Amino acid sequence: MKNIWFIFGFCLLSAQIFAQIPQPKSVTIDPNGTHIQDVQGNLKVQGITESHTVRASGLATGNPFIARPIYANGEGYLVTGYKVGYFSIPPVAFRLDWDVQSEGQASGLGIDIVSYDADRITSISTSSNKTLLAPLYFPHRSKLASIKITFYSYPIEPNSLIGDIVQAPLNEGSGLSTIFSFTTPTSSNSSLIVAEFPINLLEIDNQNYVYSLKLRNSANTWTFLSIRGVSIEYRDF
Repeated sequence: MKNIWFIFGFCLLSAQIFAQIPQPKSVTIDPNGTHIQDVQGNLKVQGITESHTVRASGLATGNPFIARPIYANGEGYLVTGYKVGYFSIPPVAFRLDWDVQSEGQASGLGIDIVSYDADRITSISTSSNKTLLAPLYFPHRSKLASIKITFYSYPIEPNSLIGDIVQAPLNEGSGLSTIFSFTTPTSSNSSLIVAEFPINLLEIDNQNYVYSLKLRNSANTWTFLSIRGVSIEYRDF
């Protein structure tokens, strides 16, 4: 008799404990139904989730007071809001817009010189309208947010630097255009200048354009210029 009561009590206790443990549930949503299935609280899915489209809002970012929607970036990955990226231009990426040897042979002087190092590019030129050029690479459909340039200013020529981001169409033989310009501060002291400028989220279209950065002196001629590098912030949606 005691054993019967013990077994009965054990079964009753087990039933109560089992009832308190959340049990897995299978939810089937009728694709032809007129109502949307709302789920409140946390939803955990084990296995593969397939969907024709995905739309989400109020996605948590680790901070309960910050929420961002979901986007698919240019590579097809779902990201929270946008991803911030940086494209750096090292000194060795720049080149003079005029062939040094050809000009030296033509003029007999050869005074336009570009010297490359791991941490700077130095250009010595007395010719007018000289420009340093560097290629730009960004993810397709990303948007430019800011540009920062670091260079040395020397008393020998304390002029400002003028920078242009230019785009050239791939499907046409002409049509080069400037999409952003900036002018750096001027200093007459031998010092390192770090200048940063915001860009109004210009969108990159790699399907139809190629992009470059142009740097020139405000006086259209320089005798000495030394650049450390450039960094451009972009947002990849």
